[in-house]
Amino acid sequence: MTLFFMVMALALFSVKAALAAMRNPRPTARETPYAPAPENLEQFVAQPKNAH
Repeated sequence: MTLFFMVMALALFSVKAALAAMRNPRPTARETPYAPAPENLEQFVAQPKNAH
């Protein structure tokens, strides 16, 4: 019974999200651009108080 409820809830929210995405003409993903780690990353990790 619990498994049935979980599957139904997942299906309901999945269909709702898919329909909302299909209605929107633009992509709905909110991605952040890649930012590489700084060259001196070990210093930030080793001395966190001096990171600011």
